[in-house]
Amino acid sequence: MIETLLGKEILIDIMMVAMCTLVITGWISRSKQKRMREQVEEELQNSREQFHSVIQSAKDAIILADSESTITSWNKGAETIFGYKEEEILGKKLHLLIPPALRQAHDRGIKRFLSTNQATVIGKTVELRGLKKDGSEIPIELSLSSWKIKDTIYFTGIIRDISERKYAEGRIQYLAYHDELTELPNRRFFEEKLKMALEEAKKSGDLVAVMLFDLDRFKAVNDTLGHSAGDMLLKQVAFRFRECLGEKDLIARIGGDEFLLIMPEIKHIEEASKMAEHLISNLSHPIKLQEGEVFVSTSIGIAFSPQDGQDGETLLKKADIAMYQAKKEGTSAYKLYTTQNLVQ
Repeated sequence: MIETLLGKEILIDIMMVAMCTLVITGWISRSKQKRMREQVEEELQNSREQFHSVIQSAKDAIILADSESTITSWNKGAETIFGYKEEEILGKKLHLLIPPALRQAHDRGIKRFLSTNQATVIGKTVELRGLKKDGSEIPIELSLSSWKIKDTIYFTGIIRDISERKYAEGRIQYLAYHDELTELPNRRFFEEKLKMALEEAKKSGDLVAVMLFDLDRFKAVNDTLGHSAGDMLLKQVAFRFRECLGEKDLIARIGGDEFLLIMPEIKHIEEASKMAEHLISNLSHPIKLQEGEVFVSTSIGIAFSPQDGQDGETLLKKADIAMYQAKKEGTSAYKLYTTQNLVQ
């Protein structure tokens, strides 16, 4: 009897220990799971904060919008580029950032993508125009992607302001056709313009005048006052020459103190003579430099198409011959090309 009771007590003790062990094990397991869950949630929160920090610190605009073109996310880069603060723009339409001329194309593109899942812009990087808060337009580079949460489609746009790049590209293109010092067209620009003018003259029967001229006494200014004074002189001379031009005339600096001028679509030789007189007269007044006033003049040679030649190279050679004949007569003179120039 005693042994039986003792055996039962031992069995009960064993069962109690087992149950306690299970309870403790379950509690430990749940605690571990809780700690793991908390750790995962903490890591996720850290990742979210890091991701948010990366987005907010990006110089590019990162903008999220839904399928209705409603803006749902806006970073500091977007604020810098477009001028809107986050509280001003969230919930507003993308049209605020799109120039009026591009809005219909934007709407058609969104509609086509939602109905056919086909897009011409999504997944690509394209150059467009953006609209700032102050109403000004800027060149932008847009990379657009789409993603889906449940049944809602969202769009992410990464936008870069490429104003500086476009300015640099434009400046390079400009300097390919212009003189950096005076901002006048250069020889390349002149030759292309002359070619076009000569082709047009063949159809219309008009004359084209080509003038070549340089500055008298320019070397003396350079030698006496220095190259910086010479550069300033060339800038002011270029300005005075521009004042003489007609709507269709073109003047170019081809190097040093040499200039070329085209007068297209003229009817009479006298028109070119009057232009030469105007150029000489406009240069007769003293030019003020930091070092004091200086006087310069110009000698001009003129050739005409078609009588003196029908291609640019021939006309430039004959204008050059006429210019040196003008120099022989002294300063502030011009000469029309004639065959007599060759024997004088």
